Amino acid sequence: MTDVKRSWPGMSRETWFVTSTGTRGGRPIEQRHVFRMDPPGGGFGLTSLGFEADVYKMLSGTNIPMQPMLWHEPAGNDWLKGREFFVRGWVDGEVTPTHLDDPDPQFDCLRAQVVKEHVERLADIHSLDWKALGFDSFANYVPDGVEDAAAVELDWHLEHILSNGVEPYPAVVEALLTLREQLPPPSARVVIRKENNGIGEEIWQGSKIVAMSDWESASLGAPELDLAIAAGTTFHFWDVQKALAYYQEITGLPINPEALEFYGRVWSMRAVVGLQGGLRPFHEGVDQRLQVASLGLWATGTQSLLARATGF
Repeated sequence: MTDVKRSWPGMSRETWFVTSTGTRGGRPIEQRHVFRMDPPGGGFGLTSLGFEADVYKMLSGTNIPMQPMLWHEPAGNDWLKGREFFVRGWVDGEVTPTHLDDPDPQFDCLRAQVVKEHVERLADIHSLDWKALGFDSFANYVPDGVEDAAAVELDWHLEHILSNGVEPYPAVVEALLTLREQLPPPSARVVIRKENNGIGEEIWQGSKIVAMSDWESASLGAPELDLAIAAGTTFHFWDVQKALAYYQEITGLPINPEALEFYGRVWSMRAVVGLQGGLRPFHEGVDQRLQVASLGLWATGTQSLLARATGF
């Protein structure tokens, strides 16, 4: 190994870039790989590391641009003190296209191209046949159809925070129950959703996505969740309404405005449900890095804001 570098911040899950040299067929070679693993105190997101590895395997034969999944080592292996990890191949690129946030009007065309590329890749994901791919065999929750998709999603997150919370979160539970009473009309289709998507989550070469990364939150449900996330990460670099219209144009799927607003709120709540687990390894003395505690404290602070907003 000639170089090891950690991706920052990567607090809920670690990503390491490893460069190595050697020989193959009598010739010198240099290789780069991406190692993905939970923090030393264990994962505290909404899914396991093995789940994310399975998503990469599932999508490896599709038209979605991906870093190739090479192998997955379960916990208790002979490497890295037995910590579970998986390894992906390296893809050259950058997480933010050059000049994307440069206000000079000469880059307006670039911004439009970047957003359209993002829309097209989301459309590709949403068009996948998740039953044929077998995602329903290991997804965290599987709705019966569009009618119960939102309710199943909220019920799973409510169960998660009730069973995994390191302390009571009454305002968060109340917020989830309130969302449960405000379900939007059914969306057009249940799709595979990437969830974490857009600038900061994908690998770009110019205005093209060459690898879609960070699949730890992949799920089944309404496509409006992915679109609500993308509106905050990428669409605003061009025009949110134009991006949504472009999605409808190329997919033929109508976007439910009520669902778009609803899932924007669901995504905000999702972060609280997932990151509150950061307090567990800190409290137990297993992983006492400051950034680990900060995730849990952020969730606690959000709980206080919710409590004040709702008059608790």
